Amino acid sequence: MTFDEFTTRFATEEQCREYLYHLRFPNGFVCPKCGKSGKCWGIGNLLYEQRLQI
Repeated sequence: MTFDEFTTRFATEEQCREYLYHLRFPNGFVCPKCGKSGKCWGIGNLLYEQRLQI
C-alpha cells in the first residue's frame, strides 16, 4: 500500500478505528473477560464496554 492509498483509506481516526475494530472483532464484539458476545459501546478512544443483560 502506498502512502497515498493509506491516507485515502484512513483519512480520519474514525476510519482507522473502525478498521481495527473489525480486525479485532470480525464476528462482532466478544467480551475478552467473560467471552460473551453482544452489544457494546465505546468508552474511550480504544475501549469498549459490554452491555449487561439481566
